[in-house]
Amino acid sequence: MSLIVSAEYLYNDSDNHDKVYNVAIKDTLSKYIVIAEWGARLGVLKQQEKYTGTSLTSARIIFNDLIKEKKAKGYRVVSQSASTRTSLTNIPQATTKPVKPTKPKEPEKYNPNPMPERRLDFDL
Repeated sequence: MSLIVSAEYLYNDSDNHDKVYNVAIKDTLSKYIVIAEWGARLGVLKQQEKYTGTSLTSARIIFNDLIKEKKAKGYRVVSQSASTRTSLTNIPQATTKPVKPTKPKEPEKYNPNPMPERRLDFDL
């Protein structure tokens, strides 16, 4: 199971941009991973691991450096979470197309004799 230690969501709409940059520190119980996501706000985001190791201090340094670098390029913080300890799947991502729920198919009725019944037209 993976837990989120810290996460920040940044947005850039300067100079006709419409981009997001998300960064999070993920705790996998044996190591820390800094994950960055970026791309167009309503598009599919690219994702890359920026750090993998056993040091939370090193992970936080990389995490803070990435945020500082993006803020220098005009990104603003949209939201942040520190020590949220939530599952990585709960991190909001740039929109992907919603999946329509499908109805489950009804089970087929069991027919022990799959061959159709045939009647003979002559007497025995």
